[in-house]
Amino acid sequence: MKNVDIAYIAGFFDGEGDVGIYPYRATKNGKYYPKLTARIHNTHQESLEWVKKRPGFRNLQDHTLFVSSSLSSS
Repeated sequence: MKNVDIAYIAGFFDGEGDVGIYPYRATKNGKYYPKLTARIHNTHQESLEWVKKRPGFRNLQDHTLFVSSSLSSS
């Protein structure tokens, strides 16, 4: 990814993003685990689609782009 793309996404996230930890239910054992999620909220669909096409970004739902990875404490 180009440095200019990284800078744009960082600025976009700074203004429109948030980070949270949410419960995630595993399908194999049914247990809940914490899931770290970074989200970008925006009503401009084209901007969210542009970010979504970059490596590591996915899960576009309504007007929110979710980037997530699971963390578990065991």
